[in-house]
Amino acid sequence: MKPLDHRIYFDAQATTPLLPEILEAMLPFLEKCHGRSAAAYLSAKKARKAKWEAREKIAAMIGADSPEEIYFTQSDLQANHLAIMGYTLAMEGVQGDWLSSACDAPSVRLCDSMTQRWGCRRRELPVNVHGLAMLDPLLEQIQSHPLMVSLPLTVPEWGSVQSLEAIASACDSKGVALFVDATHGGGWHTIDVSRIPVSMLSLAPHRFHGPAGVGLLYRRKGTPMGSLLPGERSEAALSPGMESMAAIVGAGEASARSPQGDPQVMNTVRRIRHVLTEGLEHHLDGVAILQREDACSDLSHYLSVAIDGVDGEALMLMANVRGLECHSGVSCRVSQGEADRLTRVCGLPEGFLRSCITLSWHAMSHEEEAHKALEILLGCVKTLREMSPSWSRIASGENFSMSRCYAQLCQNLREGRGDHDP
Repeated sequence: MKPLDHRIYFDAQATTPLLPEILEAMLPFLEKCHGRSAAAYLSAKKARKAKWEAREKIAAMIGADSPEEIYFTQSDLQANHLAIMGYTLAMEGVQGDWLSSACDAPSVRLCDSMTQRWGCRRRELPVNVHGLAMLDPLLEQIQSHPLMVSLPLTVPEWGSVQSLEAIASACDSKGVALFVDATHGGGWHTIDVSRIPVSMLSLAPHRFHGPAGVGLLYRRKGTPMGSLLPGERSEAALSPGMESMAAIVGAGEASARSPQGDPQVMNTVRRIRHVLTEGLEHHLDGVAILQREDACSDLSHYLSVAIDGVDGEALMLMANVRGLECHSGVSCRVSQGEADRLTRVCGLPEGFLRSCITLSWHAMSHEEEAHKALEILLGCVKTLREMSPSWSRIASGENFSMSRCYAQLCQNLREGRGDHDP
């Protein structure tokens, strides 16, 4: 197995490496400045200034009206919990259900066990083959004045992006809170909260070259929120606990340097996607690239592929031995039960995610890595198909083909025999 410094890291959907400039900005708060921002001494004053500047950078990235609308939590999961449970706690006693995408992350979806205690029951929104909430049923349900709507900005299994304009406008007109989980895709796909009236938005800096150990929550002014964790009045008592100033500074710096704002980086990641997409489709039969018709509706640094006659886990493990680090099946959700659930709610054939592999790169990736990754994947697929007793029958049309089925489902969607893409 190749050493770490000679490996290709294409699992940016999980986390990304720190940019050197971000690490440099964090170092003073790791080495010398240990002051807590709420204290009165000199280093605390420096920490308060750095914390405010971080808020300003994050607010600028998403178009927030004020840095005061930005809150720091101790993880991206905690940001999701605070948005869902903090809002329903503040609205305790107000009648209304909570509408939630069937493809919401477990950190959002499983809040239901708590929100029910405060009288808010989760109702699941149907999704299409791309994992995106179906627009017409959602707009119809918003008319019944639910308490809240939660949607993921992106569906990481496919890399597809939810269009939010019509949904946010409908929620705003009915006074319904809209929470967007942008912990996947935030920093890579632009979302402007000054133009799209979302009530709450979560972000994960470690997925756009910031540090782990800090989560971000945008809370529009006037959005009610209760405190889940009793403690000191850190972050307006919403996220009490000892803050990591280094992580906060790193989150601000990552927001100021986010890939979405760097045309050169975005051009490179799109070229990497082109190399991989063209190479796989040219050299392999029985391949389905999981993407929408509109290329701008997918994350540029993602590529999810279903390959006939190949188990995604086996492909990932073999590629890993040969120096390529990527992901199979379900993004950040390794249980088979979760994979089967997502397959079912998206209307895909049983076992579909088990044939999938996801490649995701980052701002420091380059085209040479893409060509090498393609070479590794092609070699692994060739070996696995030679070992597969079913591949020849799939290729001849005798056995069921995941790629042909997916293509047909997408065709049905385009022709209106399924909900249109929002």
